[in-house]
Amino acid sequence: MNNNKVCIISFLICHIYSVNVNDERRKVMNLELIKNNIIFRLITKKEFDRLTKQLEATKDEFPYRKWNDLYLIYRSILPNQSEDLVTTMLISNFIMKRLKFTEEELFQFAKTNTAKRTGIIVKPLSNPFSDIFNFGNEMSAKTDIWNFSDDTSDSTILSNKNFMNGAALILCDEVMDKVVEHYKVNVLYILPSSIHEVIIIPDSDSVDVEYLKDMVYEINRSTVAPEERLSDHVYKYTCATKSFEML
Repeated sequence: MNNNKVCIISFLICHIYSVNVNDERRKVMNLELIKNNIIFRLITKKEFDRLTKQLEATKDEFPYRKWNDLYLIYRSILPNQSEDLVTTMLISNFIMKRLKFTEEELFQFAKTNTAKRTGIIVKPLSNPFSDIFNFGNEMSAKTDIWNFSDDTSDSTILSNKNFMNGAALILCDEVMDKVVEHYKVNVLYILPSSIHEVIIIPDSDSVDVEYLKDMVYEINRSTVAPEERLSDHVYKYTCATKSFEML
């Protein structure tokens, strides 16, 4: 999308959400609409730089948070879309200020809304196609799928209902709380297999962190398309503190 289109879309979205500001009832409804559609997304430094350059022509910037070697940004899901295609737009500083939001408010909204708005799919790494024929019917009903393996040593794949840009779900407390409840361990290892999903591995005596790091690097080079790579690092999640550490 070129810079002129970014500027035009930003203006139109803000106009939609601020039209007839003297009508307090409509104003509240519009604010609630954008609130319920704000999500966050994890992106690479390369993508962050691309977005920054894209907005330079409009003399605008966008709110973000640095997260280990990645960046957390905010997007809004455009309403009235099909289940198969989800279009989002970047929340810029222009939009954030027009809506009288702070970055902290955006973060809290996104932390609550991301899982709710994108849906959740959990499936065992040992059988990633389990229940695949049921996904369509279940997801059309907006039902999350928590298909953990009966074997609590088995790794888990985490994504969203569209299998698109689902890696940021690890930052949603309610998602990780359910994962922790399933595994009942003190530490989890997060492998960013792509921008679309992550692999979650429970801690055990057999876990070799150096091997996991090498595996992520090799898979990124051999299997994942460059534009879909998220990180070459493994992240350690400490369950008690709900904190991440880049390894």
